[in-house]
Amino acid sequence: MHIGDTGGLLEAIAAFDKLFLTKYNEHLPLRRVFIEGRDARSVLHLVWDPRQNILYPNIGLDARGPQQEWLPLKENIDRSLPSNSSIMVTIDAGC
Repeated sequence: MHIGDTGGLLEAIAAFDKLFLTKYNEHLPLRRVFIEGRDARSVLHLVWDPRQNILYPNIGLDARGPQQEWLPLKENIDRSLPSNSSIMVTIDAGC
């Protein structure tokens, strides 16, 4: 998905939310498993603490640039993402 030249991790997750919720809004069982079963309104709500502007500690994050170089986004979630980056977010990592 495209998030613009200065988009970062939070914008990417919000764009995924919009795509996911638009696509699966009618598919209530799937929506309940991913969102409502966790008392959340979106994936962004599950992973980000807006008061402290940090990812919750139980979130696993693997972010890679276009050459598969590691991107330290957990240390700086406001960093702009390079084009063609890939991000994998794992909720409840290590549990």
